[in-house]
Amino acid sequence: MKLYRILLTGIAIIAGCSAMAQETCPLPIMVQVDNADGSLSDANVRLLDSKLKQLVASKGYGSNAELSHLCLQASVSDNGDKQIISGNRKIVSGSYEIYLVLTNLLSGENFGAGNISVKGAGNSESQQMQAALSRVNPSNRDLQILLQNARIKVFDYYRSHIPSIINQALSESQRGNYDKALYILATVPPCVEGQDSVAAVMLRVYQEYLDVDCNKKLTAARAVWGASQNEEGASAAAAYIAAIDRRSSCYPEAQELLAEISSRIDENLRRIIAREDEDRALQQELIRGEADLRRQQVQNDYELRQAEIEAIRQIGLAYAQTVIGDKIRNDRTPRPYDREKDNKDGEENKKGRIVIIDK
Repeated sequence: MKLYRILLTGIAIIAGCSAMAQETCPLPIMVQVDNADGSLSDANVRLLDSKLKQLVASKGYGSNAELSHLCLQASVSDNGDKQIISGNRKIVSGSYEIYLVLTNLLSGENFGAGNISVKGAGNSESQQMQAALSRVNPSNRDLQILLQNARIKVFDYYRSHIPSIINQALSESQRGNYDKALYILATVPPCVEGQDSVAAVMLRVYQEYLDVDCNKKLTAARAVWGASQNEEGASAAAAYIAAIDRRSSCYPEAQELLAEISSRIDENLRRIIAREDEDRALQQELIRGEADLRRQQVQNDYELRQAEIEAIRQIGLAYAQTVIGDKIRNDRTPRPYDREKDNKDGEENKKGRIVIIDK
């Protein structure tokens, strides 16, 4: 199975990756612009979204993601200093406060918060807001520091929470929620100290998933064959068996059943089953070829490691898309920025100050 092969490759290299400097380890960060009150036009939402995506992708602080549990949430509020100058062409001027919070959407943990103020002027309120948002500079030092400090908190959080994350994943796997368990494990950044223990559990959970899946399909194949020991039943049973991964613990039993079925059906159906086996073998060969091509394209060893690790972290993506995807995409209400609480944090007290971006 392609996923299992990628998993094995990634597990083998995670130990080496954990030794890399934190600052070079990418973090998947999603951007959310809150527009629950409809005060932003679609164009202005896209503009601010683009600016913030440039921020999280800059200088290796993070890597932009469409779906991630780490989310940079932004909300915009009017500072109340709007001025309208009438004349041949009306001019609207004023400033806006943009509140930023980097949060863990799964745990609710906030890793950093801050705000900036931007000014703009135009012939309408929409143009004025667009002019103001266009002044958001992804290279602004205060924004960079905000993200850097939040990044440190992210790694500290996961370093200290690895045991509880593993326990949570094991608890989900015991309930049979293997996709959720793998997603929980995949949320741990690949360069966090202790990632090797996460990788070991990830492999264990995935093997359990393969074994459970194998037993289900083998049981279904036996039921179909037992009820209809003819060409139709043989074909249906063979389809179940063909979907069983060879690394599953019951794979030998599945092959024994396939041999039994093959010995009791005519030559024509044998050829059909053989053709299905050949097609499956060809598909696996194509998958291996794709992996080899990817390795040839990625010459740099570090880039290759990152590509493999990123592939591993896609294991739980299906769970995120189907179970919590709507929550992540539709939750447009970031936690309000608490200036007093933020200022009490000695190491982070610079993040709450106002930054005037006028260039």
